[in-house]
Amino acid sequence: MQLIELDGDGQERKVHEVGEGEFVLGRLEGDLTFPEDEFISRRHARLLFQEGICYLKDLGSSNGTFVKVAEPTELQDGNVFLIGHRFFKIRLPEQE
Repeated sequence: MQLIELDGDGQERKVHEVGEGEFVLGRLEGDLTFPEDEFISRRHARLLFQEGICYLKDLGSSNGTFVKVAEPTELQDGNVFLIGHRFFKIRLPEQE
């Protein structure tokens, strides 16, 4: 799976390869951190990629994850989400 950082115009800025399992986004803790973004919580959100399905869960952040996600949410290819001031797009591998 790819986690793609987008710029303010929706253009791809940076691509992160994410393997099976858990991937945490945060300001100070996690697999991908953004210490300069004060709107992202220490441990903000978790992506869980299993058997070709990607779930997104807010980890109790104060600013939420786009529309506050309280339960794990399945993401589809091309879905965009926001944490802090950063937009991300999910690109899932093609199913065979």
